[in-house]
Amino acid sequence: MNKIYKVIWNKKIGCWQAVSELAKNHSPSQSTVNDQNKIIGIAEKVSALFLFGLALLPLSVHAAISNIELPTGAQINSGSATISQNGHTLNINQSSQTLSTNWNSFNIGQNATVNFNQNNASSVAINHVLDSNASQIMGRLNANGQVFLLNPNGVVFSKTAQVNVGGLVASTLALTDHDIQNGQFTLKGDANSHASIENYGTIQTLKGGTVALIAPNVKNTGSITTPNGTTHLTSASQVTLALQDGSLTQYQVDQGVLKGLVDNGGAILADNGAVYLTAKA
Repeated sequence: MNKIYKVIWNKKIGCWQAVSELAKNHSPSQSTVNDQNKIIGIAEKVSALFLFGLALLPLSVHAAISNIELPTGAQINSGSATISQNGHTLNINQSSQTLSTNWNSFNIGQNATVNFNQNNASSVAINHVLDSNASQIMGRLNANGQVFLLNPNGVVFSKTAQVNVGGLVASTLALTDHDIQNGQFTLKGDANSHASIENYGTIQTLKGGTVALIAPNVKNTGSITTPNGTTHLTSASQVTLALQDGSLTQYQVDQGVLKGLVDNGGAILADNGAVYLTAKA
C-alpha cells in the first residue's frame, strides 16, 4: 500500500490537501515528499488546512471522567513550583526555568481548568503521568510557556478541550530526568506499543510556538493552530528535539514503529510556519 503523500492545492475547495504522490498539483507553490521519512505532508509559509483521513471513530475508548476532575498526586522531581487548587481550577506556579513533575493522573474535566504560570515562553514544564489509563483533556489547559504531557497509555483531547499554550508536546514516549537535567530531550518508547495521542478539540500556541503529537498512533480531527510556528504529527518510538527561547530548533525522528498511523481529518493552521505529518517505519 502506498504510504507516501504530497500536499497539493485544490482549486475547487480552496485549500491544501494531502493526496497520493501521483496526483497533479494545481498550486503556484511546490510541495515536498521525503521517501525515507515518509513525510505525509509539509506546508511552509502558507496557511495550511489538511483534510486527510475520513475516519470518524476514535482510536480507543476510555472510561468517563468527572466534569470537574483535575490532575492528582503531584510529586516534583526537579525544579520548583507551588501547586494549588481553587475550586475547579488547578494552578501550577513554576519558579524554575525547567520543571519535572510526576502525576498519579492527569485529567481535566469539561468544567475544569489547569493553568501553568511560567517565567517566560521558554520555560518548560514536563509532566510524567503514572496512570494506567490514558489522560483525558476535556476542559481548559493554559500556559505561557512549554508544556510536555507524557503518558505511555495515551492522551486524548476531547471535542470540548481548549488548549492555549506557548508550546505543547503530547506523547506516549518517555523522557528521563537524567536527560532533562542535562538539557536533552530524547523521547523513547515501546516500538510495539499501540498507544495513541488523539485530538478532537482546539489547540493553539503563541506566535512561533510548536505542537508535537508523538505516539505509535496519532489522530487529529480537531483544530491545531501554530502561527509562525510548527506542527508535528509523528508516528515514532524515538524522537529527539531541542527548544531554544520557546522555539523548536531540532526535531529528529530516530526510530519509527511497525504499522504506525498518522490520521489527520482536522484543520492544521500554520501561517508562515510549517506542518509535518510523519510516519517512519
